[in-house]
Amino acid sequence: MTDHYFYLMRVVPISEHQVSMQYEVYRNTNSSDDDFEEMDAFFKQVEKEDKYLCTNAQKNINAGAYVSGPLHPHNEKGVLHFKSLVKSLLTQHREKERLSGHDITPGKRSPDDTDVAEEELFCKEVCTTSGKDCDW
Repeated sequence: MTDHYFYLMRVVPISEHQVSMQYEVYRNTNSSDDDFEEMDAFFKQVEKEDKYLCTNAQKNINAGAYVSGPLHPHNEKGVLHFKSLVKSLLTQHREKERLSGHDITPGKRSPDDTDVAEEELFCKEVCTTSGKDCDW
């Protein structure tokens, strides 16, 4: 994402070995054609390189020859940080399940969900104390 350009990318599985890459590209209405085209060319180059790497990695996976390596400690700091956050949260979640002796499924609501009741109460209090009629 830049001041001139951003895009959304969806990776949609088609089969166990194929995906469809879908893009939505957005341009700032104040950006010049040159600004947009420069960023567009850059992102297309990056996507072309990534496609090449992913396609060949998949070939190696299919052949049983793929061995994952470490992420680059400088160039992939964001990915490494995200990976560490996910790993930490999953580890904590699994430990809570182990201690409770059952699966914990936070995406599944239950009638006695106290968090939802607390959130509803909070929203009602905000409406009442603000003096405004809230439509939520």
